[in-house]
Amino acid sequence: MTTERRNPLSVTFAVLAGTFIVLTLVSSFWADYQWFSSLGRSGVYTRQMGLKVLLFVVVAAIAFVSVWAAAT
Repeated sequence: MTTERRNPLSVTFAVLAGTFIVLTLVSSFWADYQWFSSLGRSGVYTRQMGLKVLLFVVVAAIAFVSVWAAAT
């Protein structure tokens, strides 16, 4: 049984690309939070993000149940 080794350069590139994407997303959320906070409305931003997360979870659950029901 032979195992293929991954190219270290491609692994490094993937880790750097993933880190860049995560840092870009985090900085965007942080900048928006700071802007709302400077206006004294940080609660609006946190409520908005919370509702987006809740909506995502509900839709993902409905999709999961639909696919599961179709598969059985």
